[in-house]
Amino acid sequence: MNKLPNLISHDIPEIYYECKKHFGVNWSDVIITYYPHIYAEKDINDFKLVHELQHISQQEKYGVKEWWARYFQDKDFRLSQELEAYRQESAFIMDKVKDREYRFKLLTQIAKDLSSSVYGEMIDFERARKLLK
Repeated sequence: MNKLPNLISHDIPEIYYECKKHFGVNWSDVIITYYPHIYAEKDINDFKLVHELQHISQQEKYGVKEWWARYFQDKDFRLSQELEAYRQESAFIMDKVKDREYRFKLLTQIAKDLSSSVYGEMIDFERARKLLK
């Protein structure tokens, strides 16, 4: 799936500094989508690409500046947007990963990520697991 090289940039986007201010993230630990590009320090795998493509679609529909402004200010909006993206990622994993142990590990990591400080600790791990099912 990673056939979109001009879509992905390893440069730090300006919006990163707002993300750092709001969530305390480090550049090496995040992937940031700012329509129409995906920014990451490292290459991203197909699972994460599916997730970030969902954010591109959301931002295109909502308006990128408006999406980010609401993402920073509205925890419920942020959760809804991340749930959509993580559900896409989870569905992709369920379809493509045949090894049950590896699939369980990936899906558990998604719940950990969703409940982490990267998103301002919107929800706890158990609620993340339930919402992702």
